[in-house]
Amino acid sequence: MSPQALLFSSDGEASRQLRQALYELEFEVEHCPEIFAAVEKLTGKNFDVIVSDFDDGLEASFLLKTSRDIAVQPLLRTWLERIGLPGSVRLQIDVDPYSFL
Repeated sequence: MSPQALLFSSDGEASRQLRQALYELEFEVEHCPEIFAAVEKLTGKNFDVIVSDFDDGLEASFLLKTSRDIAVQPLLRTWLERIGLPGSVRLQIDVDPYSFL
């Protein structure tokens, strides 16, 4: 059985790219563009990975929550290689951030 991913993003292009990266990593993806639908899915089903893309003005945050048995570093490395960030984008990765607890 493939690992299950929940993708929460209201941005169409970001959703498309994130969904494609997750499919290529062999995840089954459920996409929720609205927060209420995502919360409803979270209360009724367990997911191996939860991907949430937030955009708040000039700064965007990306939260990736996984089960402990999934290697996050290869997942992030593969995704970042595929999307090709422009030089004007500043990327900061915080592993196990307490601010999201």
